[in-house]
Amino acid sequence: MRKTGKFPCDGKHSNRSHVVSNNDNSAIVLAYFHVNPHTSVRAVSAETNISVGSIHKILKENKYYPFKLTFVYLRPTDEIRRLEFLAWFATIYEENPCILDRIMWTDESKFTNNDIVNTLTHNAII
Repeated sequence: MRKTGKFPCDGKHSNRSHVVSNNDNSAIVLAYFHVNPHTSVRAVSAETNISVGSIHKILKENKYYPFKLTFVYLRPTDEIRRLEFLAWFATIYEENPCILDRIMWTDESKFTNNDIVNTLTHNAII
């Protein structure tokens, strides 16, 4: 500390760059995610010595967003339920053609095949 005026970094990330983003770092990070879009931010950080926070900022600046892919398998009864919903909605639409204007459309939703609905982010009739 007497030599540098800073506390010594004795952790495993002591050589990691703290530069938030520059053209070189952005190109490196975007290339990693272009080659393997399923890789993690932490894995890219370990490979490139760019901090996790910097990688998040680079991705955000370039309009990359995190997501988690979830597979949901349809059951044989799901087809009947979908057709029942369409029949119900067709009836509602005939009664009130403006019903589509009363639905709050969002870009987030979670559907499962066991009747669990994410009530915080699903489309709702208002």
